[in-house]
Amino acid sequence: MESLENKSEVGGAVAESQVLSTISERKPQCVLLQTCDVKIRNDTKVTRARLLLDNGSMRSFVDKDIACKLKLPVIRRESLSVFTFGNKSPIKKTFDVVRIVLENREKSDFSVKMEALVTEQISGSDLPPSNLKAEIVQKYLVGFKLADSCYKGKFAVLVGADYYHNIVLGGIRRLKSQLVATETIFGWCLIGRDSDVRDVSVSLNIIIEEDLISGLIKKFWELESLGIAENEFSDPSNDSVLQREVVRNDRSSSKFRVVFDASFHDVGEASLNDCLHIGPNLYPDNFDLLLRFRLYPIAFTANIKQTFLQIEVDEKDRDVSRFLFTDDPTDGSKSPQIYRFTRVLFGVNSSPFILAATIKHHLRKYRGIYPESSEFLNNCIYVDDIIGGHQNTEDAYRTSTECMHIFREAGMTLHKWQTNSEELQNFWVKEDMVSGDSSQVVEPSGLPFKVLGVSWNKRVDSLYFDVQNLVTFLYGRVNSKRCLLQAIGRIFD
Repeated sequence: MESLENKSEVGGAVAESQVLSTISERKPQCVLLQTCDVKIRNDTKVTRARLLLDNGSMRSFVDKDIACKLKLPVIRRESLSVFTFGNKSPIKKTFDVVRIVLENREKSDFSVKMEALVTEQISGSDLPPSNLKAEIVQKYLVGFKLADSCYKGKFAVLVGADYYHNIVLGGIRRLKSQLVATETIFGWCLIGRDSDVRDVSVSLNIIIEEDLISGLIKKFWELESLGIAENEFSDPSNDSVLQREVVRNDRSSSKFRVVFDASFHDVGEASLNDCLHIGPNLYPDNFDLLLRFRLYPIAFTANIKQTFLQIEVDEKDRDVSRFLFTDDPTDGSKSPQIYRFTRVLFGVNSSPFILAATIKHHLRKYRGIYPESSEFLNNCIYVDDIIGGHQNTEDAYRTSTECMHIFREAGMTLHKWQTNSEELQNFWVKEDMVSGDSSQVVEPSGLPFKVLGVSWNKRVDSLYFDVQNLVTFLYGRVNSKRCLLQAIGRIFD
């Protein structure tokens, strides 16, 4: 085994080409494969080549050099996932497909028409024909012709399982315990192990790494020829984000909300959401948050009022938030006005990350002033909802008032305070944080209180699923997959 390493240095840059090459040895015995010496033909040209029969391959292949030599026309292209030996993952490749005719060298009547995929190389090693002793051939194969006896050309065709039995006829002769001959339309092929065969050279070439300096120079000039772009981005002055209303009668507030459809796109074009980086998920897991909420005897929730609208979008990024607006959509004589949204949009896939990152940045300012409350908020906020609790009323009251102050400093208002503790509720009433009776189990609108979309009975401190709204939603609807998914989503909404 010989390991070669070549280095070339140009202008201080070193390009390395490492090749593990030429594993060559003589073995006392070898394994013969099913090989044939055949003629390959198209409509006008013919050439001589060797083929390898391999029923372990699902498809048949032809060498690219032979395809070019015969000028085989491409009938179509196919994209395949190729599993190679020793690799767990497939390699996706696109192959040209050609038609060829394989013929017996002496009897053109024995032929097969087939389609084959064009590949760069069939085998890295050109296995020579078998050199069995003459007495073995005379004893077992007298009167029979070997399919591959003397021609030492490279493999040009690999016949897979798709055409294997068009070539193999089925006749078998056992020459030795581990060596048999199989009958094909091209003659008899030898397959198996034979200890009498000598002088077989096995060659293996594996390219480990190749980064030639010529390739680096080519890339350099390709980049150099690009020049400097005058306008980095085009002005999307003709594009606008679609908007639609979302009506939620089951909400005590914000029954009507404008949502921008940033996923809309023209045919063959990218949407705004396709062009934006979503960002990492900075929110805690819903299930973990609900479990922590159930751990404490004093539980409470709050909501950040109009959260997304409290965050301003940088002026240079506002062109992507253009939208059309008119006072009277029914008046066709008036052209709609073009506006740019200056706040974080509902319906944009990056908005949740922007909100979470902004809040976490603001909380870092209060680690020294309110260490416990800032840590509490860091772990108990999901989008615009605060869900948590404490072991006693005093700690719960202190945390809630400190949270009010922290968000007030950011220009945000905490509202919709709810708790299962009547004592804590009375403290909030004195501070004008809330108004009302903690014994209420539903909101003034008659709708149940919810925690992360799950109904919450404050009086008995239990979570439950409100099926009445779900039944109302399903009534009269068509049974379909879409309807089922919508119903499942409303359970936690």
